Amino acid sequence: MARTTKGTQQKRRSKGDGSLFPNKRGGWTARYRKKGLPDKEFNAPTKGEAKALLDDWKIKVAIQDAITSNIKVQDYANKYLFRKSLIVEAGKFKQTSLDRLEKTYENHLKDTDAFSKTFSNLTADDITATINAKKEILSYSSLKKIYLFWSAMIKTAISLGELPKNFSDILNRVIMPEESVLPVETKEISIIPPEHEQIIKEIAMEPSPNKNERYLYRYGPAIVFLLNTGLRGGELLALGQSSIVPFLGRRGIKITHTLFFRQNYRILKKEKASKTLIFWAF
Repeated sequence: MARTTKGTQQKRRSKGDGSLFPNKRGGWTARYRKKGLPDKEFNAPTKGEAKALLDDWKIKVAIQDAITSNIKVQDYANKYLFRKSLIVEAGKFKQTSLDRLEKTYENHLKDTDAFSKTFSNLTADDITATINAKKEILSYSSLKKIYLFWSAMIKTAISLGELPKNFSDILNRVIMPEESVLPVETKEISIIPPEHEQIIKEIAMEPSPNKNERYLYRYGPAIVFLLNTGLRGGELLALGQSSIVPFLGRRGIKITHTLFFRQNYRILKKEKASKTLIFWAF
């Protein structure tokens, strides 16, 4: 029991019951507070209307809690990836980034014990186990992609109110292996030395002994073009006649699209690039 300012006693509200009180505008305010969720307020002309709004919200919270605690991680991961695909269609997320997420999910997470659990049973050790299971065959950068998938999925669920805020604590307890103890080293990008680049160009542009063909290697000119411009393969394949544009008195190549390989659906599709780049035409 709790004593009021008037000296009377009343039963103390349980956490999550909410509160009702008159506001300065002459109406009533219903406030709902629950640990891990943002505060929610409802304003209405009468106490009864405010209480009805509060009761409806408490039902929604209870339903959502039940859904979140009982849903399997794998089912939510599919929902998470589907949402990402919608963001790609809206032009606010790169298709190549979604492809990386899908590849991590399909190759390293889909069939793990952790993904067969519900969120209520998921622990930091479960997430750590998905990383340790691959530490003998993957580099540190690849293992980090597994952790980042977990992190992004859980943080998205928290931001949407589908998991409580304190669920992020589970990520802080995940243990990543030290890079120095891993047998597989992270690959480093190496630059082709100028002398090797010239040899590659000469071989790629070697004339064909066949009179009906100009070059010995069909894609030789494409390889030389990539070396001269630094384009990605997908950007090269997406070029068309409209990509050739005037540029400072010369002809240039305007990059606006790329081609990508969609792993799940195995299709090629154009994607608007995040930046428009212009390279000199040779």
